[in-house]
Amino acid sequence: MFVDPRYRTDGLGRAMMRELIAHAEGRGIHQLVLNTLPTMVHAVGMYCSLGFTPAEPYVANPTDGVLFFELALTRP
Repeated sequence: MFVDPRYRTDGLGRAMMRELIAHAEGRGIHQLVLNTLPTMVHAVGMYCSLGFTPAEPYVANPTDGVLFFELALTRP
């Protein structure tokens, strides 16, 4: 996910993630996974505040230091 820096303080990224989570839950998806870089401090904080937790790598990634996260979903 990428939000243009001009709109990052408007809560657009958080709104998009909440919508994605709700959509996934509504479709019966049980888990979301993502990765980001440690330099994306605000993104890491947002993911953690939405309930994502650190996870083991789910794919090989050629970039050093990539952080992996997961979120267990519940069906509505």
